[in-house]
Amino acid sequence: MEQEAHGHISIHQAKQLQTAPKVDASLIGTRIEFLFEFETDAAEEKTLHWCRGKMNAISDGTWVVTGKTRQTWKEGEAAEVIWDEISEINMAEHTTREKLDPRKWNKDCLGAWRKDSGEFNYGL
Repeated sequence: MEQEAHGHISIHQAKQLQTAPKVDASLIGTRIEFLFEFETDAAEEKTLHWCRGKMNAISDGTWVVTGKTRQTWKEGEAAEVIWDEISEINMAEHTTREKLDPRKWNKDCLGAWRKDSGEFNYGL
C-alpha cells in the first residue's frame, strides 16, 4: 500500500480495466478480490489482506444492509460472494454480501475490489 503512494503498482493492479465494471447480472460467476481488514495475533494489530471469491448474486434493491434494519443496498451496489478458504488464518469457505464501491475499484484501501487475475507466473 505504501508502494502505491510512491507510484508503484502490483501486477494485479496493472492487469485491471481503468474504470470499474458495471455491477450487474453479467458479473455473476466472476471471480474477484476484495481487500478486508484482519486482526493479527500479535498485539491485536490490524492488517489488510486480499481475499478471493466468486460473485454469486448482485443486489436487486431489496437486500437489507447488514446491521441496518431500515437500509437496503441499491440495485447493483453490492454482491453476494462465496469466499475461498484461507487456511493460513483458519478461515473456511463462506458467503458474505459486500458493497462494491466503484470509487474503490483497483485501489489499495479497505473495501477495495478488482477482478481476480489469478496467480501470476513471474517465470522464475
